[in-house]
Amino acid sequence: MKKRFANSSIFLLTSLIAYMTLFFVYGNIKLYDLEFAWEKVPEAVYPIVERKIVAQNKNFLKRLYIKNKEDVYIDYIDTQVASVWVPYDIRYIPYVESSLNANAISETGAVGLWQLMPETGRLFAMRIDENFDARYDYEVSTGVALEYMISLRDQFPSRTLAVAAYNRGPNWLRRDIQASQARDFYELETADETKNYIYKILAYKYGR
Repeated sequence: MKKRFANSSIFLLTSLIAYMTLFFVYGNIKLYDLEFAWEKVPEAVYPIVERKIVAQNKNFLKRLYIKNKEDVYIDYIDTQVASVWVPYDIRYIPYVESSLNANAISETGAVGLWQLMPETGRLFAMRIDENFDARYDYEVSTGVALEYMISLRDQFPSRTLAVAAYNRGPNWLRRDIQASQARDFYELETADETKNYIYKILAYKYGR
């Protein structure tokens, strides 16, 4: 027992040092040629992404938790993403949605790795009732989340907007597009949470 505790302590200390080093290395990071979902990211938003990377690197314990969960879930997610021909960047949605926590529950009722709402789950034939909730099953929820992303891509003029709709909700995002007369995400006037959602995903992609 003592040996196991000592090994865990050493691992935690080593990981903490590694992430502190990562923070200092990326403290003055300058990004180039950013892409998201097979689409170019305008240089005007690079400083925002850089700040998000620094903020994420400061949260050492969260980064450590996510790193440990990657070993459990990310290989499966990557395999499924590749199998349905959606952008590789979709893999980062659970990082932002749930910090790779399959048991995560939001205040609005979203559940699981992909934080699926009940109505979204039922739309794709998930069983959700008082006795069973398939959203906790990371394999089932991954399949449904990818089906949902494909359906969103068919509804919006760009893949970046489709990912934004995953967070904002397709009906709300359509209203934002209509109100601001913008067909490009980075020119769109929408909720701050949705703007930050894309920037956080970019920070996970480029800040690793």
